[in-house]
Amino acid sequence: MMLAVAGVKGTSGFDGQYWTRNVLPLMLSNMTIPLVWLRKSKSEALWFNYIKEQWTSRASPGASRMNLEAYAIRYVPDQLAPETNITVSFDQVGQPGNAAIFWEGKDVWRETHEEQLQYAHRLNGGEWTRFSTQQNVYLESLPTGKNTFEVKARDLDLNEDPTPAAIHFSVTPPIWQQPWFVALVFIMLSGVGFQTIRIIRRDRKLLTANIELEAARESLEQRVTERTADLETRNAELERFTYTVSHDLKSPLVTIRGFLGLLKKDALAGDRARMEGDIEQIDNAAGSMSELLDDLLELSRIGRIVNPNEEISLEALSKQVVNLLKPQAEERSIQITIAPNLPSIYGDRLRLQEVLQNLIENAIKFCRDTANPHIEIGHRSENGQELCFVKDNGIGIEPQYHEKVFGLFERLDDSKEGTDIGLALVKRIVELHGGTVWVESKGAGKGTTFCFTLPSKKIS
Repeated sequence: MMLAVAGVKGTSGFDGQYWTRNVLPLMLSNMTIPLVWLRKSKSEALWFNYIKEQWTSRASPGASRMNLEAYAIRYVPDQLAPETNITVSFDQVGQPGNAAIFWEGKDVWRETHEEQLQYAHRLNGGEWTRFSTQQNVYLESLPTGKNTFEVKARDLDLNEDPTPAAIHFSVTPPIWQQPWFVALVFIMLSGVGFQTIRIIRRDRKLLTANIELEAARESLEQRVTERTADLETRNAELERFTYTVSHDLKSPLVTIRGFLGLLKKDALAGDRARMEGDIEQIDNAAGSMSELLDDLLELSRIGRIVNPNEEISLEALSKQVVNLLKPQAEERSIQITIAPNLPSIYGDRLRLQEVLQNLIENAIKFCRDTANPHIEIGHRSENGQELCFVKDNGIGIEPQYHEKVFGLFERLDDSKEGTDIGLALVKRIVELHGGTVWVESKGAGKGTTFCFTLPSKKIS
């Protein structure tokens, strides 16, 4: 359906998008008679009404008359669409993808002259261009692959060709995108890649071997360094151990020897009471020597954990040890508490029992002279790690002695009994289980807390 508008410069039609001038046949467009009005009937016919004015002169001076002549022209728009034909065809376009396309049209009844036909075109199903009388187009940089170009004609009655003329063609890719070139490059790159892979694999093997050799060398050096340091530590410890043992064993021997001399004198003098006192002193000295030898024998066995490892309830083990030491604690009025929900640990039950027993005995020894003595067995989380502790409110330890207390025969208070090997036993057992042990105390009279960590599962 066309919207028509007539004026002094001709008739224009509107197709819904664009206005087109001179949409009538040439016969109507060239009418020189003034157009008075235009109307459209229900049958789509256009009625043009014209009035022609003409003046005539008479014989008498100044006398003239105007004659009016009216015309009505009925125009029925053509319903047949024109035909479109592409005059230059091809099926392939090379690079850089430029092509010129020409076309022509023909009105079936020739009511619209060929030079008045208008054309619209599109590429690959895109938007149609605006209708114009242009009959060719130059396409540049067309996309590689298959393309379709379409063009359709339109007459002055705005009838469009329902079957646009089309041309299908392919744009060949650049040489570097063509199959034979890609195949050639692939073969060349495959050969280069194969050789490169062989070289890379060889270099990786050499690099891996060098890394392994370097790691083995560093590991060996580290082991030698550790063994050397361990031997130096052991030699120093052995030297100290020998000196300390000879000193501590010599002391009861001197006592025994001295009281044997006194015993002889008292026997000759017949002093029975003094003889009994001499014998008691000799027995005490022999007992101290026996206890010392037993502890030294136990310490020598710590290097080998011969008992099977197992998962142990620390709470149950603590209750067992507390029951063993209950007479000592009750004798000194010491209260011992065990925190609930103690974690499970993994290791040698007998050795770990020795750890708890030595720590609790040590706490009993150093808090018995304190008012309201109390010992606590508990655990806490610190830095994402579960640690256990034995805490007392005894005499405390000055910070400078925190490391010293774990040494062999280290005694901070000469008035206390014992062989001073217990904490050394604790340290060695805990470390052999993969744990650590340390002491916390703010000083004299502020109590002591011995902390230790142990694995909660089997050591790999």
